Formats: sequence, C-alpha cells, structure tokens
Amino acid sequence: MNVRKILLLLVAAWATQAIAQPMAPAPVPPARPAANVISIYSGAYTNVANTNFNPNWGQSGFGTATTLTLAGDEMRDYPNWNYQGVAFGSFQNVSSLDTVSFDFWSPTTTSIEITLVTEGFGERAITRPLTLNTWNTVRIPLSAYAALGIPLTAIKEFKFVTVNPASNGRVFIDNMYFFTNATLPTLSNFSVAPRMLGDAPFTLTPPTSNSSGAFTYTSSNTNVATISGNTVTILAGGSSTITAIQAASGSFASASITAVLTVNVPPLSTNAPNPTKPALNVISLFSNSYTNRPVSDWRTSWSGAGPLVDTAISGNDIKKYTAVDFVGIEFPPIDATLADTFHISMWTPSAQTFGVKLVNQGGGPTNENIAWFTSRPEDASLSSKYGPRPNQGQWNNYSIPLSHFATNHGGLILTTRNAIFQMLFVGTAPFSDNVYYVDNIYFSSSSFALPASFASFEVSKANGAAQLHWNIATEQGVQQYIVEKSTTGASFKAIGSVNARGATNYSFTDNNMSEGISYYRIKAVGNDGSFKYSAIRMLNVNAGNVEFAIFPNPAKNELIVKNLVGTNSISLINAAGNVVLNRANVTSAVTSIQLNALPNGVYTVMVTNGTESKSTRLLIDK
Repeated sequence: MNVRKILLLLVAAWATQAIAQPMAPAPVPPARPAANVISIYSGAYTNVANTNFNPNWGQSGFGTATTLTLAGDEMRDYPNWNYQGVAFGSFQNVSSLDTVSFDFWSPTTTSIEITLVTEGFGERAITRPLTLNTWNTVRIPLSAYAALGIPLTAIKEFKFVTVNPASNGRVFIDNMYFFTNATLPTLSNFSVAPRMLGDAPFTLTPPTSNSSGAFTYTSSNTNVATISGNTVTILAGGSSTITAIQAASGSFASASITAVLTVNVPPLSTNAPNPTKPALNVISLFSNSYTNRPVSDWRTSWSGAGPLVDTAISGNDIKKYTAVDFVGIEFPPIDATLADTFHISMWTPSAQTFGVKLVNQGGGPTNENIAWFTSRPEDASLSSKYGPRPNQGQWNNYSIPLSHFATNHGGLILTTRNAIFQMLFVGTAPFSDNVYYVDNIYFSSSSFALPASFASFEVSKANGAAQLHWNIATEQGVQQYIVEKSTTGASFKAIGSVNARGATNYSFTDNNMSEGISYYRIKAVGNDGSFKYSAIRMLNVNAGNVEFAIFPNPAKNELIVKNLVGTNSISLINAAGNVVLNRANVTSAVTSIQLNALPNGVYTVMVTNGTESKSTRLLIDK
C-alpha cells in the first residue's frame, strides 16, 4: 500500500471519529418574554427546577448518559439508547403556548419519536426525521398532540424513541422548551379551596388578568365535579384540575391558568363487616377472621402504584394502596377449582373505578380475567364490567362469582383455576384518586369443604440425604401423603408415604439420592381416593454455583443478565413451557439479550452451568 493511500485512510478514519459528536453548539434560541416560554432545558431561558434528565426507565444506555459542553453551551449526550425519558420537576400547563421545540444532533439516528406524557391521560407520540451529523431544530405544534386526544394542562415528561435504528442510537439534545410568539395576558390569583363531598354548588372567582377577554371554565374530571358557566357542582370525592380559559381580546391572545379542586371524604374509621362463611369452605389470603395462606409479595416490584401501607382499626389489619394504576400481589399457587366465589372488601375516599384480576399459572389471555366496578360512560359496554363504581366513604363488600372470570371478556378468560398465583388491583385515570383500603380477601365454596392445600414444599440436602418438608394450609379428609420422585421431571415413582394426622407440618427423608438432578412432588390422597399434587421441587446432588441477577424487570426490549460465573447457557421459556430464546456458551460476567421479537407476557429465565440450573421470573411489558 502506497503512502498516499495510507494517508487517505488515516484522514478518513479521523473524519469518521470526529463526526461522532457535534463540533459546534446548537443554535441559540431567540429571546422571548418569560411568560411566552416554559423551558425544560436551555441556556437561553430559565428552566423548570428539579428535572430528571435520565430517569431509570429500563432503557439501554442508562448508565452511560452524560453531558457535553461546547463553547460554554451544555447539551445532553445519550449514547447506545433505544429510548430515553426526561421527567419534569413539576407538572406543566402548556395550554397557553402553541409549540414545543428541540435541537437534535445524531451520527446514527435518522428518525425519532417524540412523546408528550401527561398526568392521568397517558401519552401521545409524533415521529420526525433527522438529518445526520448536523443540528436539527424540530418544532411541533402543540395542537398536533391535542388532536391525538391529550389535554395540555399537566405535561410531566418527554420520552424519545430512536425509530431508525431501533436500538444503539446516539443522540445529543439541547434546547427543550415550549413557547408561543403571541402576546399573552398575565394571569394570576386563581385558586379553588378544598371541599367536602356533599357540599353545595359554588361559584368560581375569575383570575386576575390585564386582558378584558371573557373567561370560560372546564373540569378535567367530570366524575368529581362539573361546571356550568362559573358554577361548580360536586359529584364525588377525588380531585379535578379546573382550567380558566380567557378568550383573546385586543392585542392579547387566548391564555389559561389552572387550579386543583380537591373534594375530600371523611377518613376511614370503621372496619369492614366480618365474613360469615365457614372456615372449612374458605381459602383466605387476608382476613383476621380466617387462617391465611402465605403471600409472597403484597406489592410486586413491577406494580404501577404508590407504596403499600399496613394499617389497622381496633386491631383488625387493613392494607392501603395509593395512586394505583395497577398493583400486583403474588402468592404460592392456590387450587380454587372447587371454589365458586371470590370475596374482597374495599373502601375508597376518591376512586371512580376498581378492577380486580385473577391470574392462573400458564400465562396468556386464557389464564386471566378481570372484574370491573365502574359507572363511567365510556365503560357502559365493557364486557368485563361486573358492578357500578365503588361507593366512596363506605365499605364495598364484593362477592364475585368465579363464573364471571370464566366468561370470555374481550379475549380474557380464566379457563382453569387450579393454580391461581397472582392477583391485581387496577384503576383508571386519574391514578392519584385511586386510594384503596382492602380487607377480607378470600375464595369460598357454597357446597364443598375445600380439600387439602399445600402452603409450601421445600427440598434440601443434609447429612447425605434429601430432606423434604411441606406445610399444609388446610387438611380435610386426607388419608396419606405419597412422596414421588423422578430423574426426568416427567415420569414419577412413589418412594414412600406419610400418614395424615391433622398437622400443618410434615417431613420425609430420601436416603437414596440419585446423582445429578432429582425431582420431587407430594401426592395428597383423600379418604375417597381423590388426590392432589404439590408443586415440583428440584434437587441437584452435584450442584455447582449458579448465581445471577437480571434487570430491568419488567423489561421492554433488552434484558441484562449479570453476576455470571464460568460458562453458562441462558434460556427464556414462555408460559406454555416452550424455549423461545437460547444463548449457549456465555462466558462473560454480564450479557445483554434483545427482547424485541418477544411478545408481552411472563417468562422464565433459566441459567445452566452444566451441572446446576437456576431460574427466575421475568415480565416483558413493552
């Protein structure tokens, strides 16, 4: 190769490296009156305080996001990303403005999705093209987002998604702000005092303004309050954003200002009625009236809700959930085949809706269903609706036939209930109103005493033998427990038995452990010959040391597996038991797995090092 060609290659390599980031700052935005701009990030304006420019939403590139400063101008640098969020320090009413503006520079991304996220009304996205290796000033009329069905009175986040390519993009962002070039009036002194449910209608006091335009008013939550002219009528507890809109007049354009109306309900002070079902006919998860089954997690990590609070009135335990979009509860599988009713007591000061979902093992729409309590007009034809909206300020004692969950509702149907392991409480926007106090959560049968139920089953190695221990939640009409063993996990043989004695704890020792992996299960046999199995437990005599962690969970398009030791095989198994993704001979301590091709659902992540396997559950929720 001659010297000239080498020099040309070096120059090309230098140019390629140099173009990986901008060489000059973004264009400086024009000067505007402070009232005409709400700036999230720009050196030209005063920015909204306490904004998080890199919230952990499970996006790739989260750990490497940083800033770049050129000629004294700072910009955000987001490398190796699939999507990125910006969470404002406070909700922003941008209804008086008309445009949102951004400056983007990218060496990789030619198409980007720009999303406005609202409080209580979801999010809407608009896609724009980008020209590589130059600053792109992207301005989108706010009317385009409003036309997609979201109000502009409470914007809380930006979300950016790299469309092309779908991942591993790099984007620099500067000058994120809302603005208008119109002359806006100065609005102030608008507030609405809190009210109590049952208060009489009241009149709004208009804001102070330097414009003479007439005011009109809207309520964001017409379940809580309606407005006719300037008169507010209270309908229910909760909150509603009241917007005062001033019409254009003279040289002033139209503008708006908001205030929050809070309608309070007297606090909870009484317990729900005590259940009266016979204990032998009940499988209880939470009630002081019964012996409860164990619950693994009363608020799963993937829940969209505020913190769980355990409270009590006169010694009776109650659980309180706040800001519920959805909250998951998980427990060892329950066989509710002979049960016919699900019960729950719920008290709320403000919620307009309440949903409860039951999920059986197996995953997918054929193993789950929901019952909704709602009176919203948009829910009038909802097939899964079971009753009207909750009564606020009093206990709602729901007894829902399990036949409701076994009926097809929009594709959801609980076809079997032999291993119910998950329950969800679900609310609708505004989520801030969804405060749920719950008690007396149980299944019941009107005809049968429910059979023996396994509360837990564990297997461990000790003193050269396999030690089996199982706990019984309920035991009626059980004759004996037969211990079964398999080396394949499919074909089991009996290796011993234990007579039932009305106890809650049983044990068995297998002194003939097999090399490698053995599988155990317990068969509870009734006096009438009926039987029921426990869960299957695995024991590896030659166990190595499989330890790993995954994040994020729930995951969207990418999963990180870390803390790996040695050479491993990683598999993803769907709810039907099929291996849908396999990664063999993984030798690195940390590896990334792309999930773009997998649908939403519950999966098992299985890691095997050749002698031992270990698994954990993963939720994919895009």
